[in-house]
Formats: sequence, C-alpha cells, structure tokens
Amino acid sequence: MIKIFHLLFIVLTLQCGVLHGSTKGLYIKDGYFYKGGKIVNAHGVNYFDVFLRINGAAIKGVPDDLSWKKGLETLSKNGIPFIRFSVFPFYPIDWKLYFDDKEAYFANLDKVVKEAERLNIGLIPSIFWMRHTIQDLLKEPVNSIRDENSGTRRFMRSYAREIITRYKDSPAIWGWEFGNEFALACDLPGEKAGLPKTITSLGMPAVRTINDKLKRTDIYPAYVEFAKIAKELDRSRPVFTGDSIIRSNAYNNKYRNQWVKDSIEESEKILIEDNPDPIDTITIHAYKDGVLGFKWSNSIMHTFLFLGKVSDKIKKPIFLGEWGIPNDMNDAENIKCMEEMIGAIKSAKIQLSAVWVFDFKDQKNEPKWSITQTNNRNIYFEKLKELNGQK
Repeated sequence: MIKIFHLLFIVLTLQCGVLHGSTKGLYIKDGYFYKGGKIVNAHGVNYFDVFLRINGAAIKGVPDDLSWKKGLETLSKNGIPFIRFSVFPFYPIDWKLYFDDKEAYFANLDKVVKEAERLNIGLIPSIFWMRHTIQDLLKEPVNSIRDENSGTRRFMRSYAREIITRYKDSPAIWGWEFGNEFALACDLPGEKAGLPKTITSLGMPAVRTINDKLKRTDIYPAYVEFAKIAKELDRSRPVFTGDSIIRSNAYNNKYRNQWVKDSIEESEKILIEDNPDPIDTITIHAYKDGVLGFKWSNSIMHTFLFLGKVSDKIKKPIFLGEWGIPNDMNDAENIKCMEEMIGAIKSAKIQLSAVWVFDFKDQKNEPKWSITQTNNRNIYFEKLKELNGQK
C-alpha cells in the first residue's frame, strides 16, 4: 500500500510540474498566462520575416546577409521578451526550398530558434500565416480547408506536426499560433468580397471562384484539429488562432449575411465562437479603426475592457498579437492614440502583446509601420519597457 501511495505521489508531482511551472515556455492556469511558476507580463514585437529572410535568400541563391540575426540582437539589447513571427513562406513560389531540400529548409529555421535561445528571446511561431497559399500550391479551392480529407488539411496536419515536434523541446518556444487573421476574411457579404488575389507570377491561380470565399464554418474545424495536434505533442503551451479583433459586424456577416453592426451580446458570442476549444486563449489584433468601430463602444478603453470581461468569463487569457499606430511618432495625435492604447492594455490587464512590426522593409513607407533602432518609431522600445515593468 505504501508503494502505491508513493507511486501516486510521483505521478501527481509530475503532473503538477507539467501544469505549474516546470514547463518550457508559457502555460495557462486559472485563465492567466504563467511562465516558470510566475504570472506573465510580457509585451514584445512582431518580427514577421526573421525566418523568411533566410528562406528567401536560399531560394534566390544569394548569401544570407545575417540581418535577421542583427535584428534579434537589437531586440535583446532593448529588453524585448518575445517575438511573433511567421514560419510559413508567404506565396506559393516561396515554398521551393521546403519541397526541394527540406533538410536545408529546417536547418535555416533552426538558426532562428537557436539564436533566440542564446539571447533568451521567446518565440511565438505562426504556422499557417496565409489563408490560401497551401490551397494554391495544391491547386485546390480555398474552402477546401473545411474538408478533413482534402490535400490542404492533410498538408496542414503534416506541417504542424513537423514544426511542433521539431521545436517543442526548445525553451524559446512560448506557444503555437495557427495563422494570421483567417476569420477576418470570412462570411463577407458580396460575391467578390474576401476573394484572394490572382497573381499568377507568385503561384496563384488566374481565376477565383465562389469556392475561394471562406466562411467561419470552413475554418473552425481546422482550428480545432490544429489545437488537438498541438496539445497532443505539447501538453502545456498555449494555442492561439492568430485572428484579428472581430469585425464590428461579424455576427451579422455570419448569421444574416448583412453589413449591420452587432450588438454587444452578438460581439461576445462571435468572439467566443472564433476561439473554440481546445484553443485555450483569445487572440486579437487591435488597431484604432477596429477598436473604435463597434456601435456599443465609444473609446479604445471601452472596447478593451469588453475584451477583458469576455476573457475573464470564459477563463481564456488574451494574446494581443498585433497593435500599434502607423506613421510619424513625432505627431502629437499619434502619440496620444498610442498612450490610449497602452492605457487600455493596462486597464484590461492584457498580459501578452506584440507591437506591429519590427524592421519590415515592405512597410517602411507610407503608411509606415516598420520600427527600427534608428527611426522615430523606436519610441516603442521605451514604451514596451514601461509595459514590461523595466522602468
């Protein structure tokens, strides 16, 4: 009997260790993010193309300029605790190395993970950034994502398992994100609304059809399956959808095919539906127009407090995966709006957020989003230190 109790004690101790602090990365307890046994307050940045730079250089056959590595060093010097980034080549043509030389592809991703480990920077990889790239690669309609037997879903299962299995033991990984803003393109009234582009030189089809429009009912099964795979392979780390804040008319889009603004009750329902179990978080991306678009809200603060209330109700912590104000940060109005956003993050007790976007050359011009050490958007480094309690 003593041996049995001793064995039970060991099992329970191990289980408690998995759930309460011995894990690598984040975990969730009672609706809050924890890490290393302590409640988390971590505000980082999006470094969208940190891996894609290396992948792009390999595809072009040019040397890696190591700018990604210098960027991580800059973030480390500025006390940035984690980054959100894409492990998903953007267009179909960008997948060439993965299919031609998978070993080299993952060796390049290994470089980012190992450097993050060295610098003690957390990683939230977004695994399926674009909603239609896989379908375009496999020459399937975009809504084939709803079919568990489609080539799209089979590929998603395979790629998710490859990524999570390879990196789940890295202390740098903080969680697993499905993709980027899939729901934002769903249920849009109108024949052409939400259809992807048709740039054939990038590997897209020349023609789009009604089957290339997405509904929420198309993507929810993929969300759920991804979360199940992530929890099977990595019991403790959180799973994120990667979605934006819900549209102000999302419920009416889905259930009535109308561009009518939702009530606060409808907004709550669709927000909960967009983050289905076993996904254990709520993900939002919040910019000025989005947070001020609701008919029931009169301020950024009001909207964020609503989000915090829903989070508390369903015991799923919020990941503010993108936020920020574009353009010149010497502009008084932009500074005011940024301060309002920061105040709302604090008041809603959002533990985890990532500013958009660090050192992204495609967004260095109007509207300017790219943050570097040398432009006037570097004010975000100081503001993040404040949010992180570093000053």
